[in-house]
Amino acid sequence: MGDWCSVCHSEIPPLAAKIKTLQNGHGALSKLAVIGVDSEDTLSDALAFVKTSGVTFPVGNDSTAHVMNGLYGFEGDPYSVFVEANGTIMGIHPGPLTPSKLVDMERKLLAT
Repeated sequence: MGDWCSVCHSEIPPLAAKIKTLQNGHGALSKLAVIGVDSEDTLSDALAFVKTSGVTFPVGNDSTAHVMNGLYGFEGDPYSVFVEANGTIMGIHPGPLTPSKLVDMERKLLAT
């Protein structure tokens, strides 16, 4: 995610709202952790984007894209990576993620 990313501006607010609803719920999905990474933004731009997007989950700042592009080879935003409790990557979703796709992927994580 990033303030510079036009797709992220439309993707993140509904995802943030869905994640907040899930985390405040009492079902199995409330126990899953979500961590965001803001790439290629200054810290102040990243913080402003997180605040205006309604994000309440933790977000790391990768201002140089060293982690996203350098270590993991992601080209541009957005990417969603779903990781099992043991650290195994269960799935990578390139491009925009809808709230319903998020829930589907999280349910798959719980089933493994």
